Amino acid sequence: MATMWLSKLLSASKRIKCFHSSFEILPVEQRADMGAITQKLIHLSASEDCYVGVTHVGQNRGMKGFDAMYRVGGMFVALLPNPIQVVNSQFLIKLQTVGQDKEDFDRDYVARMPYAHLVNSREDALFARCAGQGLLHYFECGSVDRDFVFLFEHYTIDYAEIMRLVGVLTQGQIVADSDIERAFYSLGKVNPHQQAPATWEEVFFSHWTDRHREIFSFIYNHLNGLLLKPTLPIRYPFIHDLVMSC
Repeated sequence: MATMWLSKLLSASKRIKCFHSSFEILPVEQRADMGAITQKLIHLSASEDCYVGVTHVGQNRGMKGFDAMYRVGGMFVALLPNPIQVVNSQFLIKLQTVGQDKEDFDRDYVARMPYAHLVNSREDALFARCAGQGLLHYFECGSVDRDFVFLFEHYTIDYAEIMRLVGVLTQGQIVADSDIERAFYSLGKVNPHQQAPATWEEVFFSHWTDRHREIFSFIYNHLNGLLLKPTLPIRYPFIHDLVMSC
């Protein structure tokens, strides 16, 4: 979602201070409490005399985060990346970082999930957990009205889309900002740790196994049935069509 990049970009403005995470502004026991987050942001905004926000608010995504901010006069937007890219990125990280001592936990966790019958190995379990988390984020953020959803592929390359995002967050008070414009063209790569990431087509058709595609499609359909309202537009229709064809 390029949240570190985005927080730096927005903070380039003299009228905005954007933290990367609620971890930076609250004690550990309050970091996931949306009420505590909103009150802290109100206090900081008054004391700093500028717009103050965070790009990560824990599990408070989608309408839960939107409603909490709206109630106190603030604004919330959903940052939505391609779920195939997100799942793959998290899966590759977990393959390198999750130790052998986590196997029992993963096995017990997966055993309680509706996709348990598809998991035959530790790698399957890690992939399934990443797919579940990534797709849950996708559907929850997708529940927000279209005007408040910003797609990764757009806001990371299109300055006009960044300023639309800023305009929404500031409720129309900032529609142009030379500092943000300068930073947008000078900050460099969105994810500097990545080297020419594969396209979603390469990931889905070439990098994932048949079992991974099956797990991803199963979880997509499961969450689609649980969370998706009949009138809710699909944010990445090509993924929906792809999964339906599997």
